[in-house]
Amino acid sequence: MARPCWSCAQAPLRRSDQGHDRKGALLRLLHDVLASGLQQEHGPKDLPDQGLAGPQAPDRERPRIEAVPSVATAPKERWSTDLCRVWAGRDGWTTLALVIDCHTCELLGWHLSRSGKATTAASALEHALISQFGTLGKVTREFLLRSDNGLVFTSRRYTALVRSYGLKQEFIRPQCPQ
Repeated sequence: MARPCWSCAQAPLRRSDQGHDRKGALLRLLHDVLASGLQQEHGPKDLPDQGLAGPQAPDRERPRIEAVPSVATAPKERWSTDLCRVWAGRDGWTTLALVIDCHTCELLGWHLSRSGKATTAASALEHALISQFGTLGKVTREFLLRSDNGLVFTSRRYTALVRSYGLKQEFIRPQCPQ
């Protein structure tokens, strides 16, 4: 006899009075799959081989850095950017995008927005470029722009913008805030 799965112990399967509705049939099917031990014996990583997980996203290489402390030896050599959520009173939660110079720790650009989209981060980057170089356009000397692996910074629109300005984008390792 198969062991009862964790879902049986925590939330017993409820059947409808008629027993023929779609939701009840789907719950019974899900219960049978879980109770069969498929999840317990093989684990979630084996599901794609059995065709139960659906299509998988292709693995894209992202430029990673070694887990060493980041040290910038001169200004305009390495910038860092990130987003944070800020409570704005009546306006509710807003997103603040910041760009700092890693050598001087100077705030170079920022943008406050109600949405946390790639345009928010792009506006902060453009603000920083204007404040440092006077105009928008390709920089004369390539330097690093560090960020986390968030959806905003890995989006096609943001990465294309970074490349168009002649910057080299670098992603920090997960759980490594340096």
